[in-house]
Amino acid sequence: MMNGLDVLSKLDRVLHWYFPMINSPRVYPAAARLTAYCDSEDWALTIEECIYRPWAMGNARFTTLVYQYGSCLEREPTRDDKPVYIYAIEEEASAPIFANRVGKTLLPSASTALIRGRKAQFALKPEEFERKGIELRHPPEIDGPDLLRRIERRESRAICRMITALSTI
Repeated sequence: MMNGLDVLSKLDRVLHWYFPMINSPRVYPAAARLTAYCDSEDWALTIEECIYRPWAMGNARFTTLVYQYGSCLEREPTRDDKPVYIYAIEEEASAPIFANRVGKTLLPSASTALIRGRKAQFALKPEEFERKGIELRHPPEIDGPDLLRRIERRESRAICRMITALSTI
């Protein structure tokens, strides 16, 4: 029979090398979700965070990280095998989002992104963000974190979804 100390013990072991840092100064979070499961025998925890990393190159700037922990995973994560899946929100080759390979500056003409292979459209107009209830960080400029919050609100089901690896529960 599983108890709370078993869960805390396992989380303490991975905390030392890989656990989400939702308040990291190097990333801008747009959304986070915690999904937990527990019965008398097993437990599982999935943490999804949708982040913007201005220092990353190319398609790694907009990313959803999915961390998994539990007693019922197919195999135990180790220091070299981090319990994380990474999904990028990608630029189309013919329609870039960013002005430079690294940084936050968006192209004013940017209007689409690929989320898990599906095209998502957006408008880089401050009034569109205001209409959706998104407060711009540096108005009237729209930067990467602003755009990610806009995409996340509209496309949250495609960005953050449960990973099937927990189906062994």
